[in-house]
Amino acid sequence: MLRAQNEKRKLDMAPYLAENKILIKDLNSIDDLILREHFRNEQLKILQKRSTHDQAAPHGFHDDLPEY
Repeated sequence: MLRAQNEKRKLDMAPYLAENKILIKDLNSIDDLILREHFRNEQLKILQKRSTHDQAAPHGFHDDLPEY
């Protein structure tokens, strides 16, 4: 049972971790202007989604994020 819970937690965290990789991307390191703009737009979408989510959930409480 514990193993299944851990696997579910890993699967639940995967999108969040992928988003974090995009958020920490240094846009100045991207020479291709189109690609840089793509990542900038993705960062804005992620930040907007998280901002909306933070406003909807009580402070420090997120149902969709696994606890550590």
